[in-house]
Amino acid sequence: MTMQAQEFQESLFIYLQAQGWNLKKARLLTGGGATNKNKKMPFYNYDLSAWDCNKGSQLRKVKNSVCSSCYAMKGNYLRYREGSVGKSHKLHKESLNNGFQWVLGMVYQVLKSDCKYFRFHAAGDLQSYEHALQIINLARLTPSCKYWIPTRETGILKQLRDNKIYIPKNYLPFN
Repeated sequence: MTMQAQEFQESLFIYLQAQGWNLKKARLLTGGGATNKNKKMPFYNYDLSAWDCNKGSQLRKVKNSVCSSCYAMKGNYLRYREGSVGKSHKLHKESLNNGFQWVLGMVYQVLKSDCKYFRFHAAGDLQSYEHALQIINLARLTPSCKYWIPTRETGILKQLRDNKIYIPKNYLPFN
């Protein structure tokens, strides 16, 4: 990361604080926010429910497809679907309607935690073109963090390419 990028991030964080941003507000606008509680991943993540996957709901019906035996639809995910995990996923999905406020809430959390690596959707997937743009804007505003976004939503990635959306190097969509 260049000194310019580091100075930008520091200035952005100071600006957000001056505008009344804090962790409570950031988490509220992002449906509870990012978590680092996943013991299998040594970095922060943000999940949605696998039951809300658009492409995944189609691929689950295809024998031997990557989604046909989705790990996020069994075990603890299934056991807690109506409990804390399900509530968290629901709040995360609803918070995507907060648009750029969601982006700023995520920016605040990434900068506050000095996060270097972030995984989107250990469960779930991109919900829409707009959702992908939100994550791209987050990546643009926080160049010090690398974002891993495993996805099966190839149609959304095609839309981004067709619309010539600049995807920063720290946004890593895999399909």
